[in-house]
Amino acid sequence: MRLAIKDNLSIGLAMVMALVGVSIIGGGIWLALSNPEQQIIEIKNRHRRADVYNLASAIRAATDASSGRPLLGITGSTSTIKKTRGADLCTALVPNFMAALPVDPDTGYYHDCSNYDTGYTVIRMTTGSNWAFTVAAPSAELGEVIQKTK
Repeated sequence: MRLAIKDNLSIGLAMVMALVGVSIIGGGIWLALSNPEQQIIEIKNRHRRADVYNLASAIRAATDASSGRPLLGITGSTSTIKKTRGADLCTALVPNFMAALPVDPDTGYYHDCSNYDTGYTVIRMTTGSNWAFTVAAPSAELGEVIQKTK
């Protein structure tokens, strides 16, 4: 008789633990699916991080190919990488270092090198004879700072 009660208690405890485990997993799935806007914003920020990294790498490669001279258009003031009134870098980068310029998922567009606005910015910093540049995504969301310095 004692053995039967002990077995029933063990089975009942195992069922309660399984139910709690399933509830926790189900709650996690529900939480992830209940906030699709947050998921979309995080996806857009991942896109921006990849774009900023790729732009910075292409600018560095183009700079190295030009004997280490900074590309025209990259100045000591923050400029948007775009055709008019900005850092016009398209012909320096496309097609030798990038197939096309990446664009911010909310603010950018790219038709060709005569009509584009990436939505990303670039600035050159100089210290003595050394210099570096930073590419940034000013439209990053959730308070993230997305930038890459090379």
